[in-house]
Amino acid sequence: MVLINKLAKSEIKITKNKNILIPVLIICFNRPEFLSKLLLLLKRYNVKNLYISQDGVNNFNKNDIAKHNKVRNLITNINWTKNVKVNFFYKNLGKQFAPPKSIDWFFKNVKQGIILEDDTMPSRCFFKFCEIFLNKYSSNKKIFQVCGTGTLPENFEHCTYFSSIPWIHGWATWRNRWKNYSYKITNLEDFKRNKNFKKNVPSLFGRIFWINLFKSFQQGKHKTWDYTIVKDCINFNWLCLKPSFNMISNIGYKNKSHLLNKRKFLEISKFLHLKNIENDFILEKSLETKVLYSVSLRYKFSLLLKYFCKLI
Repeated sequence: MVLINKLAKSEIKITKNKNILIPVLIICFNRPEFLSKLLLLLKRYNVKNLYISQDGVNNFNKNDIAKHNKVRNLITNINWTKNVKVNFFYKNLGKQFAPPKSIDWFFKNVKQGIILEDDTMPSRCFFKFCEIFLNKYSSNKKIFQVCGTGTLPENFEHCTYFSSIPWIHGWATWRNRWKNYSYKITNLEDFKRNKNFKKNVPSLFGRIFWINLFKSFQQGKHKTWDYTIVKDCINFNWLCLKPSFNMISNIGYKNKSHLLNKRKFLEISKFLHLKNIENDFILEKSLETKVLYSVSLRYKFSLLLKYFCKLI
């Protein structure tokens, strides 16, 4: 691997600090039941530098307005740290624009930091994990993010690895990486021919899967913000540093059988960093792929049918 000389293998120990000083952004809207749990967790961890961004509300639904106001009250009543900065959008930007614009605002204030949505519950070790690698790789622009979500089997050895598919359920990055964020997906035909696409998504079904999502996003069928990150990480061969173990519990999934809903966060005191770098993390990425493409047979058949009918 090209970066092997700069990314030496090692065992890393996580020490417990009394206070967590790394900047943390919370992105929220109208889910007070989730935000209250996250704030209690951050209070217990002694997170000292907190940034909170709340999307606005446009409609006149009394229930939505009431929940939005409850979130606002939770934010304005934080008294366990003096270092709280808030950003309130007065119009509803929605799922496609509120999160990235919140992160834009965050990185106008900090050079590096952690990003959480209101339904992502982190372990305490997650903050130290991010701090270690944000500092370690601050000058290496090939690394786009540090991720807290682990999707490998729970009996997998505790280690880190690189892949080109980002997870955005509890993660960290730098201002000079985030500035490359794109709100749009363009040049899909060029992307299909890009050698990095074939390298980072070696299976035919995987390539069909992503092209279908990216095309649907272009057509306005998916109101989300993270597909552009996935496309750019694959396209430019940016690296996402991930743990084999999980440090984020996601409590926001309505589908109770969803993997990320079932995984609980772990507290880890040590782990092996980049143990399998020589073989380019073949096993880790193959196990990750099983999670990425764990869709129904009906959905798989429909994608393959669209592909062979040249609709993708």
